[in-house]
Amino acid sequence: MEIKASQQTILEFLAQCKFLTVSQMMALGIKKDRANLNRELKAMRHWNKPPIAHKNFGADPVAGKLESVHYLTAAGEKLLQEHTDIVQIRRPMGDSTLFYKDYKHRKHTIDIQVSLLQQQLQGKGNLLLFDTYFDQEGNNRTQANARSKTKLVLSDNSFLIADAVIVWDNNTDYQVYALEMYNGKDTGRVERALWQHAQALSEGVLVDLLLPRFPHIKGYQILCVFEHASCQQATWERLSQNPAYENLRGYFLAKSLQEIQANGFFGNWQSF
Repeated sequence: MEIKASQQTILEFLAQCKFLTVSQMMALGIKKDRANLNRELKAMRHWNKPPIAHKNFGADPVAGKLESVHYLTAAGEKLLQEHTDIVQIRRPMGDSTLFYKDYKHRKHTIDIQVSLLQQQLQGKGNLLLFDTYFDQEGNNRTQANARSKTKLVLSDNSFLIADAVIVWDNNTDYQVYALEMYNGKDTGRVERALWQHAQALSEGVLVDLLLPRFPHIKGYQILCVFEHASCQQATWERLSQNPAYENLRGYFLAKSLQEIQANGFFGNWQSF
């Protein structure tokens, strides 16, 4: 089956991001006109074997109507295998947990991936890895061993699940990050999560996880993206006064989601 260039681009970005809204697709430059993009998506959803599907959501009391989320189907995966050499194709296996509990947090995590893909499109580097907390490996049905790809197990058998694990090739070397996207204003929850990250950092857990695929990496940083600047400020003030973090300055960096969306992923990250 022949497909248009714009249709293939839609499928390729869905394979990378797993889920995308129309706004995110427009940010990636798939089409400049929202109405044209919506018509393209609607047409693809009505093919005999639709390569994409979408889920509609209701309204949020604060944000208003929520955008629909698009994703690949099995037919879309097959089309990509026939028309491209993409190795890793991401799509949901069923829709039992499709955004119902964490719409905003999941969308914001993907917004950050979109910002990195924008940098890639500008020729500033290559996004080699963006695994998220909703990417699973293993199989609960046959082996009861499904787990998040970003799960980091500590030496005391406790664990944390990073919102994303990133490997970026800046055309000189690899930059590795554990990403946390913080919605809400619960600074106590943020601090507890960051202390676990401090433990994982001291034990080199993420480096050990990535070494089989990226044998030349040596270290990484923890990037904290905040929905609310006030939460970022309060958390960073408290960490700066905590002697346990004295030797970790520079490993923890923060930025607001609004700034990433306005000015791009790189630059202006703040240490405490």
